[in-house]
Amino acid sequence: MTAARPLITLASALVTAASGALCLACGGHGISARVLSSDAQPVARVTRIDVTSFTARHLSLVLSMELENPGDGLSLGSASYELFVEGTSLGRGTMAYPGEVAARANTPCELHISLSYHALPGRLRTKLLQGEALQVAIRGELSPTAPTLSHRALSFAGELMAVGTSP
Repeated sequence: MTAARPLITLASALVTAASGALCLACGGHGISARVLSSDAQPVARVTRIDVTSFTARHLSLVLSMELENPGDGLSLGSASYELFVEGTSLGRGTMAYPGEVAARANTPCELHISLSYHALPGRLRTKLLQGEALQVAIRGELSPTAPTLSHRALSFAGELMAVGTSP
């Protein structure tokens, strides 16, 4: 019986050592994850959408945004977007958007978007021609010229109710 006691003590010591090593390993990863996630990312916030033209075959708008950048300066290269009317996609587009976002600052940004399409689906065209307000939504991304971990694409989205304009 006395021989069994040292084995139990040895087993307890091994479990304790393994638990300590696991805690150190996990603790190290936890610290790394916190350090990596402490860098705040830039954010694009839609502040205004002005529809300048909305007909059965064309939609033009000006999208105003505030780019909030808590980090280093950022160079933008392009903008991609998708336009929706009443949840129906009218189309997608990509445009060059060379611009600089200042370090640790808020920078205004304006996109002039114009999209022509074959025709609005029947029910939407009828509502438009009757002068009813339709929900217009946009979502997209502003892409940096050189994406990195701290400079990724900035997503944006906005919506409004709009009535048709004269053709």
